[in-house]
Order: sequence, then structure tokens, then C-alpha cells
Amino acid sequence: MRMAQLVAVSIGLALAVAGCGGGGSAPSPPPPRPGAVTPLAFVSDRDGDDEIYIMKADGTGLVNVTNDPAADDMMPAWSPDRTRIAYRRNNGVGSATNSDIFIVNAATGAVTQLTNTQGFEASPCWSPDGTKIAYAAQATGSDNWVIHVMNADGSGTPVPLAGGLLAAWSPDGTKIAYASMWEWPNDLDIHVMNATDGSGQTNLTNDPDYSWGPAWSPDGTEIAFFSCINYSPPVSILKMSSAGGPFQQVGVAGYCFEMSPCWSPDGSKIVFSAKVGDDYQIHIINADGTGYQVLLAAPGVDCMDPDWCR
Repeated sequence: MRMAQLVAVSIGLALAVAGCGGGGSAPSPPPPRPGAVTPLAFVSDRDGDDEIYIMKADGTGLVNVTNDPAADDMMPAWSPDRTRIAYRRNNGVGSATNSDIFIVNAATGAVTQLTNTQGFEASPCWSPDGTKIAYAAQATGSDNWVIHVMNADGSGTPVPLAGGLLAAWSPDGTKIAYASMWEWPNDLDIHVMNATDGSGQTNLTNDPDYSWGPAWSPDGTEIAFFSCINYSPPVSILKMSSAGGPFQQVGVAGYCFEMSPCWSPDGSKIVFSAKVGDDYQIHIINADGTGYQVLLAAPGVDCMDPDWCR
């Protein structure tokens, strides 16, 4: 299950999302322009199944780092030392009976499995010091996702913190932002909690819209996320203070489904996925909402879930 499909299922938006596949009302995107060369990881099905790719942030230097046709690999997250990528691997292609968290060495392609359960694990996120990984887990037979934290080498026992998914670690390492399952299925809000024990849970968005997929700015002062206004498309990229609203729209008006925001290392830009017609593309925009560009797009190919190496 791809990240977009996970979100649609998790918030009950599958029909709504499927119903807005046409991109005819979206603005015509300008051509890509050169940018920074810090590497991006992302997911694409260009080789027939979902694989983790890396490229320079100007769209060049494309490399398939997982290259496993027997499984779908998705939800990449760069390690702080820029050498490894944590990701979700599904058991199978196209559908899955379970999924686990893996790590791939970006230079060698060597793979390490971190979890091994009969349920689903997803959306890994590294602590700033590289010693821990937060992720969401769904036990077999359960509809709920729970944020866990484990040692980055897979040792020890993962610690459950709170009901939620799509966790993001604050740059100072003290907090984790996540989409809370507290009011599921009626609502999804961005919450933060203490990273050590899950205490201090605070609702930052606190509105009737579905909001999820938080991403901290490098200086920790802002959080980008995507939100579904009034429970129906469009799904847009927004940002707010890391203390909470008000919200500012960052994404491009007219697209049906924008998701997976990620900040550039200097905090000046946000990269995200956008559904254009039937395909997902990688887009980039200035953090203030100006200077929109298409970074990566190919007819009939999905490119999504970008993560910008720090």
C-alpha cells in the first residue's frame, strides 16, 4: 500500500480522492529550474513496483537504492548522518498482508530489517541524534495506529507513545509531532508530545478538518502539514507556528491532492507530492508560498513521499 493509499484508507477519503483524479483546473506548471543539489529520497513506481530512489534536488542523478521487484518500498526517511534511509517495506507488490521497517545504505544498497511482525509498520522518522526511530504500527486486526519509538539498530523493545501516524521528530529532539488518532474517525489533528515518554500531548491544529503529515522546519519554529478542508478535497499544504495556528496555505491552489511536505535543509523551500491527473509528481515551492516549480514528473509514473537530506 502506497503512502497516499494509506492516508486515504486511514481517514476514510478513498472515494473522495478517487473522485478528483482530473487535474484540468490546476495551473499549468512551469518547467523545472536548477536548484540545490542536496539529495532527495522519494518513492516511484517507474520500474513496475514502488521503490526508493534518490536524486539531487535539481532533479538530476536519479538512482534506485532499494531495487527489489518482489516488494513495495515506500516512506523514505534520511538518517541525520546522510548515509542511510529508513523506509517501509510491504510484504508483496500492489497489496500487502503486513509491512515492516527497513534501512538501506544509500551508497551500497545494503539492507537491514528492523521490525518483524504480523501487523503493519509505517512512516519511520529518525531522532536528530540518529539513535532512535519513531514509526507508526497497526496490530493485526486493529484499525488503530500507534506511534512507537525503537532503537535505530533494532535492539531492545519498541516503546508505544500515543495513538497516531506520520510522526516527525523536532530538530531539538525533545518532541514528536504526529497525526493523532484521539478523535478518529471523526477528526485528525496535528498533536505534539514529549519524545521520551509521550507525555504533554497537545493539539496544535484543533479544528474540524483532517490534518496530518507534519514536518518541522529546520529551526523548529514552524510545522508544515497537509489538510483536507471540510472532510473533502482539495487536500492542501499548510504551515503554522510550532506552537499552533493560525494556518497559512503554501501549496498551489487547484490541485486536488497535495501531501508529504518536507523542508529544505536551509528552511527556504518545501518539497511535496501533488496529484496531477492520474499521477503523483514531486513539486517544490518557496516556504512563503511563492516560486512554485515542478521538480520531477513523468507521464504514467507516480513520484511521491519526498524526504530532503539534511
